[in-house]
Amino acid sequence: MTLLSDESTLQEFGLPKGSMTLVDRELSEKMQEKTNGFEKKITTGGSVANA
Repeated sequence: MTLLSDESTLQEFGLPKGSMTLVDRELSEKMQEKTNGFEKKITTGGSVANA
């Protein structure tokens, strides 16, 4: 999980807060480049754990 200090990164990529959005490879790579230096944290949960 990438920790965001605010919602500007979500807005930059047009992603609604608290949602799951499927993206193509190009957008995924852009998002990874943008968030590469952000603090990351590993946690349990997500849609598989909730099912």
